[in-house]
Amino acid sequence: MACPLGSGAVAALPVKAEAIPDLLKGLPRWVVWMAMPKADGGMKKIPCDANGRFLTDYFNPLKHRSFDEVLAAYKSGVGHGIGLVMTGEPVGHAGDGAPLYLVGVDLDKIDGSDEKKAAAEEIWFGLGKPYRERSPGGKGLRMFALSRHKPHSGLSSYGELYAEGRFLTVTGQAARGEVRDATDGIRVLGEKWFPAKTGQKNVVQFPREFMEINRLLAGDNWPETEDRIAQVRALLAAVPADTEYDVWRNCTWAVASLEWHCGRDLVKEWSRSSEAHCAHDDGAEAGIAIDVLFDSYDPSRGVSVGTLVHHAKEYRWAGAPQAALSFAPQGHAKRFTLLSRADLDALPPLRWIIDSVLPESGLAAIYGEPGSGKTFLAIDLAARISSGAGNWFGRNVSQRPVVYMALEGGRGIRQRLAAWDLHNGFKAEKIRVLLGALQLQDATAVDALIAALTEQCASGTVVIIDTLAQATLGADENSGLDMGNALGVAQSIAAALNGLVIFVHHSGKDASRGLRGHSSLNAAMDAVIAVHRNRLSGVRDWNVSKMKDGDDTAAGTFTLTSVVVGVDENATEVVSCAVEEALPSAATASKLAAPSGKNAKAVLDALMVHPNMSKGWTTENAETIAKNALPEVGSVHRASRAKAALAALVKGGYIKKTEGGYHPP
Repeated sequence: MACPLGSGAVAALPVKAEAIPDLLKGLPRWVVWMAMPKADGGMKKIPCDANGRFLTDYFNPLKHRSFDEVLAAYKSGVGHGIGLVMTGEPVGHAGDGAPLYLVGVDLDKIDGSDEKKAAAEEIWFGLGKPYRERSPGGKGLRMFALSRHKPHSGLSSYGELYAEGRFLTVTGQAARGEVRDATDGIRVLGEKWFPAKTGQKNVVQFPREFMEINRLLAGDNWPETEDRIAQVRALLAAVPADTEYDVWRNCTWAVASLEWHCGRDLVKEWSRSSEAHCAHDDGAEAGIAIDVLFDSYDPSRGVSVGTLVHHAKEYRWAGAPQAALSFAPQGHAKRFTLLSRADLDALPPLRWIIDSVLPESGLAAIYGEPGSGKTFLAIDLAARISSGAGNWFGRNVSQRPVVYMALEGGRGIRQRLAAWDLHNGFKAEKIRVLLGALQLQDATAVDALIAALTEQCASGTVVIIDTLAQATLGADENSGLDMGNALGVAQSIAAALNGLVIFVHHSGKDASRGLRGHSSLNAAMDAVIAVHRNRLSGVRDWNVSKMKDGDDTAAGTFTLTSVVVGVDENATEVVSCAVEEALPSAATASKLAAPSGKNAKAVLDALMVHPNMSKGWTTENAETIAKNALPEVGSVHRASRAKAALAALVKGGYIKKTEGGYHPP
């Protein structure tokens, strides 16, 4: 794919070819690069070949070109500049035969202060005044020198030093000095910039806050489970796939460090949207390049999942540290500590907001079909938890602050809360409500949300997002990448508040399979509440369909009671509903969930919408309705299958059979 020119790219200084030293021109390691704007106003440079195709593997010597070739391509309009690949191979030999390595020194934004200018001059003089030039953006300084030893390559708080593992832009602008032997100066610079790192390979430099995370995660084999895969997807999703090559490479190596079977696919899935690293005319070529990079992972570089955390945090994902630390088991820092039974008994018990239903922190979900009453049940939960009033279906409630994000139904939340107040005899006035749009894919909006929540809410707050679908408009619910990102944001919110995030969500076409969408949703939840409705009787029930650390048998039955909450401008009553706990009878206990058989479900749906539904059906009428509901069944078998479906509905308690025919339960 050709490099797109223009289209918002940051202006780069033109190449002044005549000023570039002959030693550099003579190296067969040149590439073209394209400038793309960064969020901070800077410029990222993406390597291309002389034909204008992005290079995912620009270290491959077969992709390198001569200076004359890339200069001609640049002058013809390909890319925005030219660059030299630092391979770590000698570029010549000293008089005594010792190899000489090319070393690049990169100093950013030296125009920012007189202090930076003075420091840059000091470095230049300390290296014996080697070749130097202006960087493409015009604010940085680049130097090229020779060294008899290959220094550590990487980024420090002082600047960047590279002999390998990088391509460096070359402009020829404001050129001074010559490419000369600066072995002693390079050694002094390397020892100052990378103390105790000399001799290591391309070790990723971490801010201090991430060193502990990297130490906890490096060198361990983490199980390849669905929830961990979802966490890695979320971390990857936080880093734009079109990021600089070094970041993309480090993230790829971080996934490789896990030694998961699905690791390559995770990287390819993440990279698919990248024009810089994965956009080729031949898609197979991009896949091969990723495979080669994946296989080049070397543990001695110090790259682990912590590296991925670091880069996710760089892109302002607040949940990155928490997502990574969840990989480390409790007590991981005190490795191999064996607990006695007494130690085990002394561990604090799991704490609940609602006994055996909702834990005090983590992720949870309430889901059901449209019309099941899941939102009214979520509002009932929110009111009970925020007020700490009474119990919830006979279970103790621990009071917590609650934020209800009414993304579906909008201002209707006002009437629903009013109905709850009137039905229960007091006002749930401690609930905080968020109206309007929220997109979990919008990093800026999420950052603002987390800032508002942490500023205005106490520790332990419960956040209810109603619904997940409205919070992820435009995302693919069946995509592990999109849902992994949403889960990662939810984990960020929960971690920031030391509380619980509850999604209100829909069930899929097959309600028995749980939450609609990718399997990572269910896998990541600490608790899941399923809500069902008997379409004939109107009776609803809920049950805990998943509990990660506890009993999953909790259940309850309820109805929705109509409540008049006021009148509108036309003097018409405004009606909403409130949850009313019901006691399940033996007759209704088996009929609350939808029937499992395909034919039985189709017949029940047909009976539901029939005009005689409230009065019942004669045997002949019911059998006719049942046969008409099964058009896909062959005519030879249709009558028998219809009778079998009616019998199944009777057995399940969905309808009753009497001498006169069939009736609602």
